[in-house]
Order: sequence, then structure tokens, then C-alpha cells
Amino acid sequence: MLGELKIIDEFADKFDFRMFGPALLEKEVNWPVDYNGNPMLFFIGLPANLLNKELDINLYCNIFITYDHEDDQHIYDLSDKNPEPNKSSCVILSDIRSSKVKK
Repeated sequence: MLGELKIIDEFADKFDFRMFGPALLEKEVNWPVDYNGNPMLFFIGLPANLLNKELDINLYCNIFITYDHEDDQHIYDLSDKNPEPNKSSCVILSDIRSSKVKK
């Protein structure tokens, strides 16, 4: 049996899998930028224990990637051009128990 996909115009209040839109970052964490200082694109967010069952159930994994609206590919990997290859993507873990998480 196939499930039904519902698209609603509201922010999900659950800490489930999400793509694009707002990230769940703690208030003191700045939005990540690439090596050019451009804001990165929030790509995927998911509970960290989906990646590894040993991780705390309250950790939420936010994955960011580089983005260039002027490039035909839009989402791209700067690792070939980047003097700091580790800045072509970014992973930030947030503790969702914290009242400091921006929702």
C-alpha cells in the first residue's frame, strides 16, 4: 500500500528528517559559510541516531553544502578549487533538548 504525501505550509515541530528550509541550530551557532564567505545551503537534517544507533537520540544532524545560484549546476563541490577542501560541506550537530535551539 502506498502512503499519501501531504504538503503543508507550516514548520514541522518534530525533529524528523527534513530537506532544505530552516536548520535546527543552537542560537550561538552561526550559519556556516563557504571559503568565499557565502552562506551554505541547508541540504538535509535528520536525527543523528539514524546514522549511528550509538549516538544520543537528542542529537540532530544538520548537513550544509555549497551553493552558487549563478552556476548551471547550482549545488557544487568546491574541493577542487578550494584551498580549504573541508569547507565545501559542513555538518553541525545540535542537542534538541536545549532551549537554545532555533526552531
